[in-house]
Amino acid sequence: MVRLLPVAVLLGTVALSAGCSKDSHYEVIFEAKGAGAATEISYLSPGSDQPTVENNVTLPWQGGVVPSKPGRLRLDVTPAKGGQASCRIVVTRKEMVAKTGAVGQPVTCETVLTKLPDNR
Repeated sequence: MVRLLPVAVLLGTVALSAGCSKDSHYEVIFEAKGAGAATEISYLSPGSDQPTVENNVTLPWQGGVVPSKPGRLRLDVTPAKGGQASCRIVVTRKEMVAKTGAVGQPVTCETVLTKLPDNR
């Protein structure tokens, strides 16, 4: 048992170091809010040629990705008839963009990630 302790301490140190490293990965959260539903939500992240599309979504909604490189982030929300929606893109706990659309109109949040956020 005593011989395992140094190995456990070493593995714990390696795990903590790995969790604190600044690599090329970061967390992106896409958020859509509003009353009722959205007829369509689509989002695009770095490395994707085509957006991911979800139809007839109950709001609020949240989706996330962990892209491997910087690039364009986009979230489109189309509210149900007569509804109003808002969108928000958060990167590693930092709000990049947030917008509220007009009643009955789609809303788009878009930003370009050129580097890792400073608050990592």
